[in-house]
Amino acid sequence: MGLPSRRNNKPMLRVSDLREFVYCPRSWAYTAHKVQCKLPPEEIAEVEQRLQEGLEHHREHGEAVCLASRQRRWAASWRYIAIAAAGLAVAVLLVWGR
Repeated sequence: MGLPSRRNNKPMLRVSDLREFVYCPRSWAYTAHKVQCKLPPEEIAEVEQRLQEGLEHHREHGEAVCLASRQRRWAASWRYIAIAAAGLAVAVLLVWGR
């Protein structure tokens, strides 16, 4: 991340650089210019706690998204089975109804 890499003396911009820039241009600029934030010692613990809470929130959200995706696929599977069963029932009624 940060400033473009060099390959054969040509600047090379990576997709991760673009992603970071689009998400937060200021963060990209800080990373590109290797700016580091110097926090007072009393604030470091609070920032680390907030970071951990954010990571936990994102992990829980990811699990919820995966669960919803599985439930959607499961429901779609049962819908196709129900449609096939209904089609079979109609076919059987048409054949035996003669």
